Amino acid sequence: MIQTLFASSPEREDNFIMGYAMGGNVALGTALMHPERYKACVDISGGIGMTLDTQALRQELDGDHFRKNFPLYNASFGESGQLEGSIYDIAAAARKHLAEGKEVCDFHVICGSEEFIRARVERDVALLREMGYPINYICPEGYTHDFVLWDQYIKLALDQLLPLRR
Repeated sequence: MIQTLFASSPEREDNFIMGYAMGGNVALGTALMHPERYKACVDISGGIGMTLDTQALRQELDGDHFRKNFPLYNASFGESGQLEGSIYDIAAAARKHLAEGKEVCDFHVICGSEEFIRARVERDVALLREMGYPINYICPEGYTHDFVLWDQYIKLALDQLLPLRR
């Protein structure tokens, strides 16, 4: 889509994906599912939605919290019993791409020390490291899930973390 609308390079080395909050989670999942498209991924505060911890996502889908408060969450992922091996099983995709020897993204995951999603984010980081993915985890002290963190770290990503041609 971007290459259709804007003057941009189709080369993997020139493309990255980045997002914050749920957009960060989408960036992480997309980069894991399509490593051939992106050189780097920046996930800022992306601990809601897809996760490499398939069991945790299954428990969320089976629990009352999301069913009552966010019914689209369950509608998005489907039944928990059908999660493994589905397009939402990003751990399976991550393992598959490594087994196939595909070149994978450089991952930068950022989560504030006071974020309510920190444990989940750190679990995903640990699982990626266990698999052998290149991952840079940044946990700035005192930050919560808000624009103060996001604004600062989007700028950092654009200035330092991403492989932008300067």
